[in-house]
Amino acid sequence: MPSEDAILKNKTLQALTRLGDRDTQRVAVKELERLATNAREPDHVTTIVSCLCEELVAAPKASARREILRLFDRVCALQGENALVHLPRMVSSVCRRFKDPDSNVSDACVDTMGSLAEFTCRLPPRIDKTVATGPDSIGANFLRPILDVLHETNSKRAQDTACRSMARVIRRCGPGRGNADAPAGNNWYPDGGAGKLAARLARASELPNFHAKPALLHALTALFAAAGGQCGAHLPAVLGVSPSTGGDDDFERSPAKFGGGGVLAALRSDEWPTRRAAAEALSALLYALGPLLDNSHVTLTPLGTAIERALEDGRHDKVKPARDAIASALALARELRNFREKGPGGDDVSAWRNWAREELGEGIADVGEHVGGGAGARAGLKPGVTSPRRPRGHGAGTARRELSEAFMEAHARRELPGDGDVVEVAVPKNPPPPHVAQNPGRLAEEADPAEGASATSTRGGWEVSDGGAATGPTGDDDKNGDDDKNGDDDKNG
Repeated sequence: MPSEDAILKNKTLQALTRLGDRDTQRVAVKELERLATNAREPDHVTTIVSCLCEELVAAPKASARREILRLFDRVCALQGENALVHLPRMVSSVCRRFKDPDSNVSDACVDTMGSLAEFTCRLPPRIDKTVATGPDSIGANFLRPILDVLHETNSKRAQDTACRSMARVIRRCGPGRGNADAPAGNNWYPDGGAGKLAARLARASELPNFHAKPALLHALTALFAAAGGQCGAHLPAVLGVSPSTGGDDDFERSPAKFGGGGVLAALRSDEWPTRRAAAEALSALLYALGPLLDNSHVTLTPLGTAIERALEDGRHDKVKPARDAIASALALARELRNFREKGPGGDDVSAWRNWAREELGEGIADVGEHVGGGAGARAGLKPGVTSPRRPRGHGAGTARRELSEAFMEAHARRELPGDGDVVEVAVPKNPPPPHVAQNPGRLAEEADPAEGASATSTRGGWEVSDGGAATGPTGDDDKNGDDDKNGDDDKNG
């Protein structure tokens, strides 16, 4: 008789084979959730997780892989700490699917990494079965595997998914806006804290084999929003500002004054998504630190003036999404100057954030929140739109365009006349002659329809009165008839 583990494995595999079929997918997901709920023994959880990880590699259909990634989150939510021992294996399986060619699977990887990180962060801080829990375990369990993927792969899709996953993990579990109660120790960010992590990401963006700079800048945006204050000593290197040009009054708008890379150099990129992401990163940094950007206790190099002047250079961007993002960041930088000159001033970050929200609106605090969606969301566009240009091909004619004033005036709605108004309609008095109706290409002479014209018309040389009676041929026909007759007599003679 087969054991319980063998029976459970057989049922799990049978349910997994039905994930690829659209008709049975929902039933298969419910069956797998039921099996995960009823798994009481640790060995049963091990069997289910092993089947999911193996099928994630072998599943030929993207819909099946997407559902398996979502089931990782469901297993952790249903089993709680019993599934914690399998967390490294699930994270490793998700990281292998970063290079999946299907965009829906990539988005599922981002969602799964964020859900698993939040699940681990909410557990009490302790080490159980070699797996750490709590906020300080996020670096070892999630950020380090993501950084390993960025270091090992040259695939643009894998790099993009990895950076978006990092941004999602930081926003869901990091200190600051993501999780205000979570401490920000060195263990949260691997290899020396948030500053070194930001510097490492900035260096990665300058590598020639790195192709996902917009997504990497979105990860920096999330890092600035969560722990911008801890990046202070490394901010000049991250932004690409040399210590001699930080905030001097004689600052020149020369690229040589910058360090040659960093976020400020990304504002001059040839790709508009990179310029837009760089502007959003600067907005997050300005909102998070504000007056502390020029505080010697946070950074030895004043950065406020350098950021504002770099944004001034790019405010006339040709692409609207990038231009709007730069304009928003520039407005925030100018409000920071007004805060110092006309506002309360000082280094109170809370007062600065309240000032910024009052002057620019509450939406200024949500910069970069669109990270993690599809291609259009990654670029900051509406769902289903992946380019700021007018769509081509099928459906291109449905794009809304600005209409001229003459067109709008010609097609404007006009009110119907009232009871006392008179409407004149001009219609032809007589039907066309038979020879014209049979041959539309032949023109027939008709009477002048102008007011005061004669009530007679000519049809083939016959005058027709209003009563419809023909009075005989016209003078032209008589003349033509006489000429023809004379011509015949001359010929006979």
